[in-house]
Amino acid sequence: MEVGKPDSSLGKTMKYEIEIQDETYVVDVSKTDAGYAVRIGDGEEMNVQKIAHSDSLLQLLYNNRSFSLRHAVRDEEQEIHWEGTRIVGTAVDPRKKVLQLAGVSGGDVIASQMPGRVLSISVQVGDVVSKGDIVATVEAMKMENPLKSPRDGVVEEVCAQSGDLLEAKGVVVRLEPSA
Repeated sequence: MEVGKPDSSLGKTMKYEIEIQDETYVVDVSKTDAGYAVRIGDGEEMNVQKIAHSDSLLQLLYNNRSFSLRHAVRDEEQEIHWEGTRIVGTAVDPRKKVLQLAGVSGGDVIASQMPGRVLSISVQVGDVVSKGDIVATVEAMKMENPLKSPRDGVVEEVCAQSGDLLEAKGVVVRLEPSA
C-alpha cells in the first residue's frame, strides 16, 4: 500500500492490516468527496484531506490541523516520520494476503483456496516434488496463482487438468501419504 493512495473508487472501502511492533491494526480507507474517511480498528471515522503528496512527503488536513508525514518504503517495510516519531511497520492488503495463502495447501492435498480456472499442471503421477515446488497454476481474481507443494513427496493423483473450473478448496494434486 502506498500511503495516501487508497482505491480511487468513490465510497469503496479498502481494508489494510498494519503491523507495528507485533501489533496488528485493521485500517479502513474510503474515498469521499472531500478526501478520505479513515477508521483504525473500532475507532471513530476520521475525515482526512490530502493537501500535497510527493514521493516521500504527505501533507494531510484533519480537524483543521495540518500534518506532515515523511514516508519511505524499504523492501516490505513502511517507514513514517511524524512529529519527531519514527514508525516502522508493514502494510498488508488482505486481498493480496489471501492470494499468497492460496498457493500453499496442507497435508497430502494441494488445492486452490478460491474459485478459479486451472491454467497449467506442472506434474504427473509419480513425479517427485519438493516443498515449495509449483505443481499447478490457477487463475483467480484475474491473477495467476501458483499452487505449491506443502511438503516433499510423490504425486499420487492429478485431479484436474488445464481449463478446469475449480470451486474454493478444489483439489488439484494429491500426494502419496507421508510416512
